Amino acid sequence: MVSPMQDLCDLTGGDWGFLVKVIGGPENVRRLKRGELEISLKEIMRILPCTKPFDPASFIGSGWKFEDGESKDVRMDIDWCKVRFEHYLKEGETTITGEEKLKRINASGDTPFGAKVFFSLWQDYQKNKENSVLEWLYRTHGIIFMDFFRDVLRRPRGSRCVLYLFRDADEWDADCSWLGRAWNAGGVSGVPASQPSNA
Repeated sequence: MVSPMQDLCDLTGGDWGFLVKVIGGPENVRRLKRGELEISLKEIMRILPCTKPFDPASFIGSGWKFEDGESKDVRMDIDWCKVRFEHYLKEGETTITGEEKLKRINASGDTPFGAKVFFSLWQDYQKNKENSVLEWLYRTHGIIFMDFFRDVLRRPRGSRCVLYLFRDADEWDADCSWLGRAWNAGGVSGVPASQPSNA
C-alpha cells in the first residue's frame, strides 16, 4: 500500500491537479495527509498523464521525424482500465502488413494512441519498473507488444515506421518498425474504450 504523500507526489510527477483527480477530490487529499486514507498503488497506476512532447530525433537519432511534422496525439490523462486493445486482423488471417493495419485503423474510425502515450508509458516504466502501467497491462491483460499507429515516423532515408513497446526476458524495451513488415495478433493498438469498434 502507498500512503506517504511524497510517494504519491513522486508517482504523479508532482502534478497536484492530477493527484487530486486520481485520489478522488480535495477531501480525499486532506484525509490522505491526516493518515485517514490509504491508496493502493494498483489503483493509482492505472491512470497515466500523457502530456510530455516526444522528439523522434532526440529519442531515436538524427534525421528521424514525424511524417506530418508533429505528433497527432493530444494532451490526455489515460485510464488504462478503460482502454481496449485491437489487432485489426480479419477472421482467418494470421498477419497483415503495417500499411494494411494503418488503412484498417483509419477505416474503422478508431483513434489509436501515438507518440506522447508511447513516451509516457516508457518514462513511467523507467521510473516505476514492476509498479509501472506496462507491467500492470502485462499482468492483467497479457500484453507483451503494443504499437502506436497514431503517429507515423520517417526514417532519415524516408521509410515509414511506427513506435512500439515490447516485453522480452521480463523487461520492456522500446523500438520502431517499418510499416512494410508483418504484424500479427500479438501486436495490439490501444484505443480509448469510449470509441466503439467498427473493425
